Amino acid sequence: MKKRYARAAALPVENNIESIFKMGVKVMAGKLASHGDTLKHDPGATAAVVVRLAQEGRLRRAESKLA
Repeated sequence: MKKRYARAAALPVENNIESIFKMGVKVMAGKLASHGDTLKHDPGATAAVVVRLAQEGRLRRAESKLA
C-alpha cells in the first residue's frame, strides 16, 4: 500500500494537535482505520464513536438541566 501511495505522491495527513487545541476543539484519537487496498475509515468503528459521543452529550445536557 505504501508503494501505491508513493507512486501517486500521496502523503499522510499530519495533525497539528497544538493548533487544533488552540481553536478550542477537543481532539480524540482512536483506531478507526479499515485496511484493504486503500486506507479508509472503518464505518462500524466510526459509528460507534459517534453514538458514544451523542450519548455523552445527552447525559451532559440532562445533568445540566438538573443543576
